[in-house]
Amino acid sequence: MFLNAIKLFFIKKSLKRTLHNDMKSSRISEIQNIGLLIENRNLSCKQVILDQLVANGIREENVSILVFKQNFKKKESVSLPTCGFKDLKLNGSFADGFVANFIATKFDLLISYYEVENPVMLSITKQSQASFKAGFTLENYFFNDINVKVDVSNAIGFTNELVKYLKILNKL
Repeated sequence: MFLNAIKLFFIKKSLKRTLHNDMKSSRISEIQNIGLLIENRNLSCKQVILDQLVANGIREENVSILVFKQNFKKKESVSLPTCGFKDLKLNGSFADGFVANFIATKFDLLISYYEVENPVMLSITKQSQASFKAGFTLENYFFNDINVKVDVSNAIGFTNELVKYLKILNKL
């Protein structure tokens, strides 16, 4: 518990330090592969998002999903790749494994489907090598190229707005 508090402190410190010098240009022609970072409590929206993406020309096998889970139970089986505090090192980086591979993958689009300012998920979004990032509007953090302001439970509204903006930008 105390170690997690220290980890969170260092992550918040590094996020604040790098917040203002993160201007990058995103030059991709068309979106082919997508990373979906989703919080465990919003997992019911996953299939709706996938259905909307498939309806707009994205193949389901081109979507990689990473689920953030706050607490893990000992004998719990997990069907999707998950991450949590256990994957976090003391210096704010992530241990080798699926999370590190997810961050290193050069997605054409990263969808950050979370609304709570969770330092671990913000760090994954920040460190991601994705060319284009989309997510919800967070009050103090601007890591996404597109911020959609809808309720997190409205997955259809979120994906409709996201697809609308991506079509305007000629990325879909």
